[in-house]
Amino acid sequence: MNYLSIPFYFFIGAVLAEFSFSRSLKIHTYPWKETLSNISHGLLQLVFNIILKGPLLFVYGFCYEHFSLFNLSSSFFEIVTLLFLIDFIYYWFHRLSHENSFFWANHIIHHQPKTFNFSVGLRPPLFNEIFSFFIHLPAAFLGFSPETYVIVFISHTSYQLINHTNFFKKPFPFFKWIFVTPSHHRVHHGQNDHYINKNFGALFSFWDVLFKTYQCEDEKVIYGVKNDVCEDLNPVTSNLNPIFRHFGLKMNFKAPHWLDSFYSQFPDPKFWAIGLSIFSLVLTLGFFKIYGNLAGPIKYLIVGYLILLNCLLGTALNQSASLKIR
Repeated sequence: MNYLSIPFYFFIGAVLAEFSFSRSLKIHTYPWKETLSNISHGLLQLVFNIILKGPLLFVYGFCYEHFSLFNLSSSFFEIVTLLFLIDFIYYWFHRLSHENSFFWANHIIHHQPKTFNFSVGLRPPLFNEIFSFFIHLPAAFLGFSPETYVIVFISHTSYQLINHTNFFKKPFPFFKWIFVTPSHHRVHHGQNDHYINKNFGALFSFWDVLFKTYQCEDEKVIYGVKNDVCEDLNPVTSNLNPIFRHFGLKMNFKAPHWLDSFYSQFPDPKFWAIGLSIFSLVLTLGFFKIYGNLAGPIKYLIVGYLILLNCLLGTALNQSASLKIR
């Protein structure tokens, strides 16, 4: 199994559990088009990271082997130290992603959903590993081995995912002053005026208190991006368009007209969207089971096919949205 895909497996289970629980309470927090789009974004990034994983791990390992200042073990104290380091660096990278227009063009995709549930945690920016690669290197220079770093990083990422929920309204007393809670992160996703650019922490909430970016949840959260009119559900085009717009390029990526025409011939594009999402999910997770045994050319051909499959899914979702299919 690819260990970098563990958070995705973990969160698919969380999405199913939250979906079932909300349905049992007759709370409709999972609009199907947005949910399938979120999952498709996660699948696309998971597949895309196969291309990036080798070079990224190589650079980290090279820095660790040749430029590390210490030879650290994997003791409990050092793992906790690494966790603090990762979270501290992530706080500033996350803040940069909101305060710098170039980094925001990459990060905006995560904030576009109008509802808030576990599936939003599966909607990372497609190019996030490229934009954030530099934040991993301090750990290599300090002497944390690639194996230790990957395990702690996966744990850190997994914790972030569980805070994308409207449940757990009230955190335990004092807990919220140490750890990020769903309430803390709901504020971060709000477009309410006094919620914007607040609560950047991932694991520890005291960074926000210390650097004066903390805001408590004191009114109903309005999710989404302020003044954002983009309703592109396609994970490929939705990631590319904001970056092109940042550079003032008017190129607007859209699916070919013949593909829209193809879907419009069917009475219910919803059928295609749901069918493609299930097929894409099963095929992608199955691929991760065997990809280590595949030859390089075959592996990358399958990666290209899976990227195309998620693009087709996004087109089907956009077609459903244009026809106002519920």
